[in-house]
Amino acid sequence: MPYLETGLRCLIGLVFVVSAAGKLIRRASLREFVASVAAMRLLRPGHVPGAAAVVVAGEVAVCVLMALPGPMPQAGFALAGALLVAFSVAILMAVRRQVTAACRCFGTSTVPLGRRHIARNACLAVASGLGCVAVASPEAATDVNALILAAFAGVVAGTLVVFLDELSELFGPGRFPQTRHPG
Repeated sequence: MPYLETGLRCLIGLVFVVSAAGKLIRRASLREFVASVAAMRLLRPGHVPGAAAVVVAGEVAVCVLMALPGPMPQAGFALAGALLVAFSVAILMAVRRQVTAACRCFGTSTVPLGRRHIARNACLAVASGLGCVAVASPEAATDVNALILAAFAGVVAGTLVVFLDELSELFGPGRFPQTRHPG
């Protein structure tokens, strides 16, 4: 399972690096993230900055744990899974209450939180769970080419996850003209 672990470390690591960096790259990005957390109306206003700080600290911790050798990535996968489940529950609560907070997951999107964000986080949580299992496998990697391919696949998957909102906007319903077939 070292190939699965490598691919999943790249997937989860990339998603959390981009997420943390997107919030920390500029002060305005962090303020916008805090505002989106407040807009979800799940916390008392005084608790919002602390909760946002915990989220960002957790994202950074996942990145660090994924980069460390040995069993540390297992803790990273577990933390990522816990964060993703918490994010999914929070988004679900906001969606059910018809709150239209912007998804600032990666710092820039203004797309309202919705079901696709819950599905995305659920898939990433499953990947994190698989990563926990893969790290625990004692099997050693023997094929360097397979490791490179696994890492590449993880990076491609992570990139698709990061740009999910943009891809949905680009290829979503109503984006292509309807063609009529004669007959």
